[in-house]
Amino acid sequence: MPKIVDHHQRRAEIAQAAATVLTRDGLDGFTTRQIAAEAGFSKGILDHYFADKGELFITVLELFYASVNDRVRVATKDRRGRDALRAAMLELLPLDAIRRREAIAEISFAAHSLSDPTLRRWYRSERRRLKERMVDFIEALERNDRVELNVAVDAAVDVLLSLMDSLSLQSVIRDDLREAEQIAALDLALSLISSD
Repeated sequence: MPKIVDHHQRRAEIAQAAATVLTRDGLDGFTTRQIAAEAGFSKGILDHYFADKGELFITVLELFYASVNDRVRVATKDRRGRDALRAAMLELLPLDAIRRREAIAEISFAAHSLSDPTLRRWYRSERRRLKERMVDFIEALERNDRVELNVAVDAAVDVLLSLMDSLSLQSVIRDDLREAEQIAALDLALSLISSD
């Protein structure tokens, strides 16, 4: 009797293995051979579930984005105003091993997308969506929780995304970037864009 395979689960297992390879071995190690070995499958299995390495790369990033969104939802659930905004941003910063792993994936993807127009289009679209979600989030805080911004919402989001990108890059290339430094930078940015 043939074994029944849960295709969704198998695809998720391969994506998790790919995420491990990417964050452990970097772009040079992100090969179908390494990913197949990490997942414990043959390379042919990968070809069955993913059209190419680009699709697998996108799936890895989507995996990380889903994790971030879940954490933000939990972190902001019972918070209001600037406290909710700060809690959301803390989940985007690479403050621990899990979030640093996400930063490595994001930076690797950004670098790889420079030479792949399809990936670049997808990444630009995702970044636009991220900005739209942050704008909606901050506008809701302004409306419902009386956050007072010192700048336009778009400008506030640009400052926060720039900070996130900068700290993510620094955390990947520096060994000495401490959690306290990242939080201090976030608090400074929040004090510049909003009133208590």
